[in-house]
Order: sequence, then C-alpha cells, then structure tokens
Amino acid sequence: WKKLKRWSAMLLAAFLVIGSVEYTGLVAEAEGTVTSKYYTFNDVTATGGYQNTATVSDAGALSISYEAQYAEKQYSLPAGIDVTTITKIELGVTEGTATNLAVKLLVDGTSAQVNYDSFIDVTTDLSAATSVGIGIMNNATEAADYKISYIKITAVQTGGSDTEPSTDTESGG
Repeated sequence: WKKLKRWSAMLLAAFLVIGSVEYTGLVAEAEGTVTSKYYTFNDVTATGGYQNTATVSDAGALSISYEAQYAEKQYSLPAGIDVTTITKIELGVTEGTATNLAVKLLVDGTSAQVNYDSFIDVTTDLSAATSVGIGIMNNATEAADYKISYIKITAVQTGGSDTEPSTDTESGG
C-alpha cells in the first residue's frame, strides 16, 4: 500500500509539472515571441531633453551635439511594442565614443534605470507602466558629438525591421 501511495504521488507530481510546462508554453505563444528589431529616429518622438542640438537625417539617423556632461535627449518608444516585455535597448553609435553615452529607461516620465554605455539590459519591472521611453545622456566629462543610426529593441513587438538600417547620417529633414 505504501508503494502504491508513493507511485501515485510521483505520478501526480509529474502530471502537475508537465501540465504547468505545457500551460506556460501556451501562454507564451498566445502573448507573442520576444524578438530584436531595429528602429530609426524617424520611428520615435522626441519628448524632452536639455543642453543639446539634435537633427535627424532622411534615413532616420540622429546627429546630436551635447553642450555638457549629463545633457540629455528623451524619446518615446515606437508603437507596436509590448513595453512590459522589453529586455534590452541598444543604440547603433556610428560616431563618438559609445561608452561615453548613458541610456536611461524612462517609466511614466521618470528615470527608472540607467546604464553608462550605449545599451541597457532592462531589469525594471514594467508590468504597471503606462508609458516607457528612453533618455540618451552624454556621460563624457565635456561637450561631445555623436551619430546614432538606430535603436534596437528586444521585446514582444509588431513593428521594426529585422535588418540594421543604413548608416546615412546626413541631415536632411
């Protein structure tokens, strides 16, 4: 009788584990797949910032001149991104020292996380966020210029491109 109870308990535990794994898989499929997609600065909207001059080329590349350390430019994220699933945001820096930048994660207009480099691995809980954006900050000890050809976002999303955009940085629009 003890052996039968033990086998029954093991079978029940195995069934529960298999059932939960299968259920988790179904939920993930229903909610979408996390992918990495490229966006240009034509896909985002500037929402604020200070001590900078920024222009966007026809191809969507950003040319930005910061007047001082900690100067910043802020952007909304493109439509079609499930912001609660963002795991990483990267900038394609084509001119300037990428490690002198900082990427801020802005949640509901407030700085929630920062990484002093041209990317951020998102660890902030975004489940209750109503809006998510980024701040691109100059961390060089003086004024600095950068050219950034794209924003690469890893999340569940319906927009964006699978291929890296052109590095055309000529101002045109």
